[in-house]
Amino acid sequence: MTEKRKVGSHEIWREPDTGFVYYAQVGRLVETEAHALREIFGAYARSESPHVGFALCDFRRSEGSSPEARKVMSAAWDRDITLYTALFGGAFALRVIATLSLKAAELVSDHRVHSTVVATEENARKWLREQQEAFSAAHGKR
Repeated sequence: MTEKRKVGSHEIWREPDTGFVYYAQVGRLVETEAHALREIFGAYARSESPHVGFALCDFRRSEGSSPEARKVMSAAWDRDITLYTALFGGAFALRVIATLSLKAAELVSDHRVHSTVVATEENARKWLREQQEAFSAAHGKR
């Protein structure tokens, strides 16, 4: 495993065996942390060619996000980055809010973000592997 980076109480790292960026939200996410996490994730995505990121977001220990943090996290990414994000865990209400926020972001922007919100890490990993395989086949990667 690569080195875990801490942003407040949250952790983020890239899994060397899968290439997934693992993000564990611990406690409540605030705006300044959201900006820092976006910067880290963007750097991971830009290290790939073409620029792509596969994020596994763990909300099992989450206490939610401030409205400002949600706005930062749902803002459009640079046009040169394609993102695949699988969120899992957390309370049912948190997963519903995450689903609505992600779908709203997809509807109002033209950036390439593909996402799912599921209950378990197993289902999140399965979805990301499927997306990674499809992306690789389309772009002749991995």
